[in-house]
Amino acid sequence: MIVAQAPFRVSLLGGGSDFPEHFTQYGGAVVGGSINRYCFVSVRTRPQSFGTTYRVRYSRVDEGSLAQDISHPAVRYLLQHFEIDNPLDLNHSSDLPSRSGIGSSSAFLAAAYAGLSPSSVAQLSPYEIAGILTDIERQQLHETCGMQDAIFSVFGGVNLIEFSDDGFVVQPSTASRAYLNDLASHCFLVYLGNERLSSTQQRELVRNLPAARNILGELAQMARETFAEINAQTLEPKHLGDRVNLGWELKKTSSPRASSEEIEQLHEELRRFGAWGGKILGAGGSGFYLSVAPKSVRKAFEDSHANTVICDFQWDFGGLNVKRV
Repeated sequence: MIVAQAPFRVSLLGGGSDFPEHFTQYGGAVVGGSINRYCFVSVRTRPQSFGTTYRVRYSRVDEGSLAQDISHPAVRYLLQHFEIDNPLDLNHSSDLPSRSGIGSSSAFLAAAYAGLSPSSVAQLSPYEIAGILTDIERQQLHETCGMQDAIFSVFGGVNLIEFSDDGFVVQPSTASRAYLNDLASHCFLVYLGNERLSSTQQRELVRNLPAARNILGELAQMARETFAEINAQTLEPKHLGDRVNLGWELKKTSSPRASSEEIEQLHEELRRFGAWGGKILGAGGSGFYLSVAPKSVRKAFEDSHANTVICDFQWDFGGLNVKRV
């Protein structure tokens, strides 16, 4: 059996500037990191006695003898791309729910790619793999998405990703892991549900990109400045919260549907508890809300919200991983 593991990500600042529709003209930058919450895809040879060639299990079960019988578009494309005709079972499991702003679609694609062709992962560089995954998302599957998710799922770590007409450059943080993990210890995620489809939100964002280019430029510059302070180990958790808060206010002006009454109520309540800042992750509308706060705030908030799903995290430094078991 082959098991592939791809991390989810938390984007701190610069989201939106990673769309080619923007950065090929104006540049872009995102600072964030892969987290120790993962998407897993396992692939094993399927006994012939089942009668069909493929069984693919995710939120539903697909079975068929031809690749085109598989309804999941990413798996169907990969089966055709790698010309896989041997019987197999492909199973998906995840630490966190999909459609929640943590790059789950890209993490699934990365894990499925690695699970179906581990030799490709061994032979290619992280830059090549991330480029291939982005091309699959945007050109083959016609997803409306930025580029950061696939990059974080492959590279791992805390990074600044610079985007330009020449492509992307990943700059890993030089700060100590103790310092980086201390920043993460002042963060937690609050789950608001996954009612929205990221692609719907993203299409609206792309339509608004020309009008939002100045805001996206400001967010990208904030990402660069924040990353420089992280590397110098001078960025205090409170200042990170202040930056995230300012970035959230800016993002809402460029993508009004990123927020909602429920999100704003949560944001204000956490601020009353003493949180320094926060924002919704990903395209917005629902999913995970990132709070940056004193450590006491999480416990106080959790104690008063017994039925709310709250998740802490640390950074993942391994990126995309595949092994035989």
